[in-house]
Amino acid sequence: MSLSLSARVFLERAEAFHRSAELLGDDPPDRLYAPAVGLLAVHSSISMTDALLIQFDTGRSKSEDHATAAQALEKLCSAKGHDKSGVKHLRELIRNKTRFSYGEALVRDEEFKKAKLRMEQFFKWAYQTFPVVAQTEEEADAQPV
Repeated sequence: MSLSLSARVFLERAEAFHRSAELLGDDPPDRLYAPAVGLLAVHSSISMTDALLIQFDTGRSKSEDHATAAQALEKLCSAKGHDKSGVKHLRELIRNKTRFSYGEALVRDEEFKKAKLRMEQFFKWAYQTFPVVAQTEEEADAQPV
């Protein structure tokens, strides 16, 4: 099975956000980047979810409430008989989206580090549970620059 063009767009977006969060690292060069790391973790996971939902014909969620995307992903896992344990990471990231985006308090180091870790766990789960996205990343990495 190959990834559809629409799913590939969202997967590439997910990977761009993911790599950006990794580049900023666990110790960003400027403390002001901490919320950005958290928000990149959230958006990368939402984009990965959209890629999966599009790929498996359930359609991505267009709701402003991103929790509906987590529900749709959990439903997809149930329908396919897949482990859905990774959805908990997505749910936790979504719960913190508003805080990272609009919160008035500083984002503490442990908060953005936890968001980055959840992103990593979510991506690992997604690649294992839906190998079509992992194969696509491997194929892209193997292509000459």
